[in-house]
Amino acid sequence: QLMSKGYKMRSDTDTELIAHLISDVRSKTRMPLEEAVRLALTQVEGAFGLAVIASDEPDKLVGARKGSPLILGIGEDEYLLASDASAVIERTRRVAYLNDGELAVITRTGGDQNQTLGN
Repeated sequence: QLMSKGYKMRSDTDTELIAHLISDVRSKTRMPLEEAVRLALTQVEGAFGLAVIASDEPDKLVGARKGSPLILGIGEDEYLLASDASAVIERTRRVAYLNDGELAVITRTGGDQNQTLGN
C-alpha cells in the first residue's frame, strides 16, 4: 500500500514500514506527532515497542508498545525510553513501565502524558 504511494523501502524491517506509515498519516492530516503515531499504529498488526521523534517537533518524544516491553527512565533533567531497565540503569534507577497498548509523550520541558493506542 505504501509503495503504491511512492514510498521506497530501503530495508526489510517492520520498523521502517512503521516510520513510513507514520509519515504518511502526518502528510495527510498535519496532526501532532503523538496523534499521528496513535492513528498509524492502529493499522499495525503484531508486537512492537518503539520510540518516535520528528524533525518538525524535535522537543517531543513518543513511545508506544504492544506486546513488547517499553520503559520510561526518569533521570536528572532527562527521560529515556528503552526495552529493558538494564539499558538505563547507569543513568537512573527510576523507571515506569508502559502498559500494553499504551503511548507515552515526553517533552523537553518535562511534561509527559500517557494515552491508549485505541486498537
